[in-house]
Amino acid sequence: MMKVMEQDNGLPNRRGIGLFNVDQRLMLMFGEPYGLKLCSEFGQGTKVIVVMPKSDMRG
Repeated sequence: MMKVMEQDNGLPNRRGIGLFNVDQRLMLMFGEPYGLKLCSEFGQGTKVIVVMPKSDMRG
């Protein structure tokens, strides 16, 4: 995640801070293996995957 945020994408200094905060909060709530995964290719776009533990909705 940090590698994507460190890239110079031509945006103002606020680049990526919201995604960083969400990633950190998910890791704090659920543990280290959880959070955001980003896959980005120049000219193609960026895919964001949210990794969270499975929830048992049966109550």
